[in-house]
Amino acid sequence: MAHAARTSRDILIVALITLSFLTGCNDGVVTFAGGTAYVQVFNAQTKTSVPLRIIADSAVIVRSLSTGEFSQTFAVPSGTYVLLEAYTTGDTAAQRIASQRYVMADGQSYTVLIRGEVITDFLRPIVDTVVSPFPDRAAVKIINASEETFATIEANDTAIGLPIVDAQTILPLVPVQEGSVRFRVRDIDRNVLIGTDTTVVLERGKCYYLFIHDIRVNGNVQQRWFIRNVQ
Repeated sequence: MAHAARTSRDILIVALITLSFLTGCNDGVVTFAGGTAYVQVFNAQTKTSVPLRIIADSAVIVRSLSTGEFSQTFAVPSGTYVLLEAYTTGDTAAQRIASQRYVMADGQSYTVLIRGEVITDFLRPIVDTVVSPFPDRAAVKIINASEETFATIEANDTAIGLPIVDAQTILPLVPVQEGSVRFRVRDIDRNVLIGTDTTVVLERGKCYYLFIHDIRVNGNVQQRWFIRNVQ
């Protein structure tokens, strides 16, 4: 088959092009020369309720990461393949639930999400942007890591991002007025609110991530959301 004949060089070129695209025109120039990149992992999967162990190139980086939590930031080599893996922890034999190779840019920081129950894997790395690309505005990136939930997000009663944000979708940064902003997240298919409205004070020139993710409660998968400043 033609696809099976792709060389490692072809795959590397695709990876570099993909990551360059992910940075966008607002995130500056990216260099893939050998050096160090920085990664933080968010556990948004519901396949298992036990914490995860995160491994990068066979080295244990995070020993225990519960669902709905962020890892500490850790360093990985840039400009070369890095194999990220997530394993279950506990007394029974560890189960690998997610595995993916990435090529990271030199000096760049990334947020990586593990999502899903039926299909559990890593969403593409988010290139962290600290400074808003919109003059005199804050910037918000919507990250819908839920497996099946389509949502709409409102800031002070105005939809932001897209009218409907598909499940497993990461949107580009969008401008939002600074100051007190009331966020509302709604499950479109069921026409119910996800969580409760939350008012956040956004600062001019700063970037924020709004995460929607699944969580298991009493055996049932539900959705949660939160917003955090990009550090």
